[in-house]
Amino acid sequence: KLYYEKQKYKKAIKHFRDALENISEQHKDYCNIQLWLGHCYYEIYDYKNAEESYKKILSSKLASVEEVTEAQIYLGHVYSQQKEYVKAVKEYEKLLEMSPKQKEELDILYRLGTTYVQLGEKPKAIDYFQKIITGNLATPLRESTLYRLACLYIEQERYKEFNECSQLLVNEFPDGPLSKKILEYRKKGEFQN
Repeated sequence: KLYYEKQKYKKAIKHFRDALENISEQHKDYCNIQLWLGHCYYEIYDYKNAEESYKKILSSKLASVEEVTEAQIYLGHVYSQQKEYVKAVKEYEKLLEMSPKQKEELDILYRLGTTYVQLGEKPKAIDYFQKIITGNLATPLRESTLYRLACLYIEQERYKEFNECSQLLVNEFPDGPLSKKILEYRKKGEFQN
């Protein structure tokens, strides 16, 4: 794990693989090591091997809820990075069914929104982004979500929603870089319909 933390992913991979060769799939640390191995592969953009590691965790009967959740999240990320958005959506939706903690749920909703944008399904993306901002004032994703939502509203020519959302963004994050972008758009008058 030390090599991972120092971003020496190839050395970490070697050590994790060596460790896996010396234990069985029933060993208490098997899934944890697979998880870290998958993360190393993910960090060096070796998505095929990352996917393999995460799937091994998901198929293990000994994986903890936390290990399954993290493997599922990263498997969705792997698919998204490979532009396999339909597969990514399936993984993220499986996670929502697992009733994750609030922080994880908000991240999953955000990932679903951004993935649906990539699929060109903007109304679905809007639905997921709205779920994040409804009642979640303190989330670190709020600023980015409000910005993405405002951009989607303008693309959909939903000017009233754009104005409300962009005003909320500016009010809540007056010094934020995304607020400044929105203010520039609004100064140009292009979005005041």
